[in-house]
Amino acid sequence: MKKETDEKGRELILYYSLGGTTKRYAEARAEETGAEICQILEQKPRTLLTAFVPGCIQSGKLAATPIQPLGRDLDEYDVFTLAAPVWAGHQAPAINAVIARFPAGKRVRVVMISGGGSAKTEPIKKLIEERGCQVTDILQIAAKNVP
Repeated sequence: MKKETDEKGRELILYYSLGGTTKRYAEARAEETGAEICQILEQKPRTLLTAFVPGCIQSGKLAATPIQPLGRDLDEYDVFTLAAPVWAGHQAPAINAVIARFPAGKRVRVVMISGGGSAKTEPIKKLIEERGCQVTDILQIAAKNVP
């Protein structure tokens, strides 16, 4: 697999996935583009119960949960594709934690994957732009449309 180093720069796909749908999307995107891929893992893994009760509340408050080290130097990449599951209309809290680590000057493509309903895109865009990064695109994909 080639690394993405064309005119758009070196790409890293960052994803968080509880049930596997967002992971499938990230893996398919990596296969299609040759970009590198990195899974975001919370320090304390969630169960379905902790995802849908406190996780949805944290999501609505745009809270960030502690995540494990990424094992990547984010400064080495020009473009991030951020694959985010949608919980209660917002990105999962682990996504907020990785956004807080973004170095300024990066281009970010956001893909929000929802099991039902649409996501609020303005809050994630604002978080990314506050880091000094440029949001190039925000896509919303229904989970049923992920291979």
